[in-house]
Amino acid sequence: MPTFTADQLAQQTRGDVRGNGSAEVSALATLEHAGPGDLTFIGDPAYADRWAHCHATAALVSRAIADDATLAPRDGQALIVVDNADLAMAAVLEDFAVPDPRPGVGVHSTAVVHETATLGRDVAIGPHCVVGPNVTIGDRCALHAGCHVYDHAVLGDDCVLWPGVVVRERCTLGKRCVLHSHVVIGTDGFGYRPDTNADGQPTIRKVPHLGHVELGNDCELGACACVDKGKFTPTMLGHGCKLDNHVQIGHNCRLGNMVIISGCTAIAGSCTVGDGVMIGGQAAIADHLTIGAGAQLAGGIQLMNDVPPGERWAGSPGKPMSIVAREKVAIAKLPEVMRQVKKMMKQ
Repeated sequence: MPTFTADQLAQQTRGDVRGNGSAEVSALATLEHAGPGDLTFIGDPAYADRWAHCHATAALVSRAIADDATLAPRDGQALIVVDNADLAMAAVLEDFAVPDPRPGVGVHSTAVVHETATLGRDVAIGPHCVVGPNVTIGDRCALHAGCHVYDHAVLGDDCVLWPGVVVRERCTLGKRCVLHSHVVIGTDGFGYRPDTNADGQPTIRKVPHLGHVELGNDCELGACACVDKGKFTPTMLGHGCKLDNHVQIGHNCRLGNMVIISGCTAIAGSCTVGDGVMIGGQAAIADHLTIGAGAQLAGGIQLMNDVPPGERWAGSPGKPMSIVAREKVAIAKLPEVMRQVKKMMKQ
């Protein structure tokens, strides 16, 4: 691991040092587990008092809480005061990070690449990958073991596909997209209709989906995320979208730029999600809804109505956070209300 002084970290994070600027750190740790030689961070005033019992050599501290009386360097320690400790720690993590493994440049001997596929410069295709007809793979893309890219799909420059990723026919990825293990882009939309067969017996007819999926630049999808292709027009994710593990995006959905969705969330078909929307884990969103730009949906929400821009919603069924908060207060008072009702009934 590399070693940095507090002064060097302050320069990298545009911070100010309080205490020993020559203090050296070579590892990162939480407040509870940090020891000599470690760097930690404090971004919330609720954790400030824990610094007194922490043995870390240095800490990144948000400027808003830096003057807390409990936050003072001791015995050669250093505090690095920054605008936002969480963001500063993210930047420092990049300095300490070990480079991800990557297949060697070229096509592995066990991979199958169709003769009509176009590969850019310095492309790396790992073991047992399959690249179909008329696929275009941009410069410096890396396909880890077992990836399958189907006919006429397009990958922009610098994309990374981890093991088991499937990109279906005609789907397109922008530049610098990262698809983690077993992501599937372009699965069939979930469309079925009751019908009868030639013998007049009840059956369920599958509705064909002729569209595809388009991802913007800098999208990152967690393991086992799925994005269904559109029925007629494409399902679209804007630039910078981040999807957690096991997220499902239904057919013909349109996500704006920099949408963040936590794990195990399912968005039904034909929803429109505005720029900068944040959705908590295990959310369930009904079809044909519109979620306005900048809205925030709490984890576990079951959404059945449109959400105006910038609002915060929660609950089941989903509603504005202010209403949910009042309802929770009322529910907490129910036992006392019932006690009083029973007393009145006896009287």
